[in-house]
Amino acid sequence: MENEWTVTPWIFGIAQPTENGYEVRFFHVQRRDCATLVPIILKHVVPGTTVWSDEWVAYKNLQTQYGYDHET
Repeated sequence: MENEWTVTPWIFGIAQPTENGYEVRFFHVQRRDCATLVPIILKHVVPGTTVWSDEWVAYKNLQTQYGYDHET
């Protein structure tokens, strides 16, 4: 039996500091895997930017493969 964590869509967010606070973008995603999240990051975050995230496995190659400074 599936629980709500396996069937509920996810919200993925990006926050960028600005002079007046943060610019925040949210994305409705069906999966939270590398194939889903990395293309969003590539489209909305400039390479070389420091990306802060949790240690979710989908982010493991942001630094080595995509040129971001990845911190957790």
